[in-house]
Amino acid sequence: MDINWTKNIKDTEEKERFTNTLLHSKTVFRRMKEILKEYEEDLDSKEANLKTYESPNWAHRQAHCNGYRQALRQIDKLITLDQKEN
Repeated sequence: MDINWTKNIKDTEEKERFTNTLLHSKTVFRRMKEILKEYEEDLDSKEANLKTYESPNWAHRQAHCNGYRQALRQIDKLITLDQKEN
């Protein structure tokens, strides 16, 4: 589990309760991972369109897509509670 989930919780009992809540939310996180994958696949299909390269601001759009892809992957990593999956 990513340390960012609990790094601000000082109380041990509260940290344990919160961790248990997260672990009981695996079904929700699994669905979120599926949605994130769909978003990334959509992004991939848009980037594969050759007309994208005809745009004069192509570099700016590509930079945006790269940042978006990075954010999707960062969220995916955060919601992967079992780090063995990564």
